[in-house]
Amino acid sequence: MDLSDQYPFSLDITFPRGYNHANLDLDIKAHYQIKSLQDIGITETKSFNGNTIKVYSPERTLAEILRTINMVDIEIITNAYKTWAKRSKKDINALIDFTEKFKVMDKANSYLEVLL
Repeated sequence: MDLSDQYPFSLDITFPRGYNHANLDLDIKAHYQIKSLQDIGITETKSFNGNTIKVYSPERTLAEILRTINMVDIEIITNAYKTWAKRSKKDINALIDFTEKFKVMDKANSYLEVLL
């Protein structure tokens, strides 16, 4: 969704808590989420080779990267928020909703106050 200018070294995939991904023959970084939070904010896009894939919305992603369990570099977070803030199609209410659900509202506010 163009929130980063860095190419990922591995795929990040979210699984339901309790799912065993060991049988997958992929180089992935697995994340686990409770079912009630896993299914929110899903949207569809086209992959680089034209396949339709499910991804999290930009607003969900911005909330998710603020969680300490993800340990995302501060520069990546800052650039993602700046890029999102410049978009004409952004859903501020959705972002606020996600930051409340992930309990990162204070962290998000520190970025939003400067950018909006």
